[in-house]
Amino acid sequence: MRRLILTAGLLAAVASPAFAQSAAVKQDVRCVIVMNLMAREEKLKSFAGMGLVYYVGRLDGRGLGAQLQTLLQTEAKGLTQPQAQSEAKRCASEFQARGEQMRTMGGPPAGQGGATGAAPPPKS
Repeated sequence: MRRLILTAGLLAAVASPAFAQSAAVKQDVRCVIVMNLMAREEKLKSFAGMGLVYYVGRLDGRGLGAQLQTLLQTEAKGLTQPQAQSEAKRCASEFQARGEQMRTMGGPPAGQGGATGAAPPPKS
């Protein structure tokens, strides 16, 4: 009996991270879908384009780049209009929060160039 309980506990512990990853993957896939839809609107095109790069990068970072098309097709089939609207709000909010977090980290260290990493101009 102890062995059965121990085995069940180990299986639950191993299965939990997989489920959590699946939920995170599903959320990111939904964000790719809704960012793609948002990019069709001229006023949102730039924001949504950056969001697409962000969320596709998250999926690539999980090693899912090769499966992206299949994941998108599968998830898009079951996504309703109300769900898409809700996901768009969630994804935009999450993406904006990440952008704000990056802005608050500050610029390059003193004595270094800007975003391109270029050296500052020589002093005359």
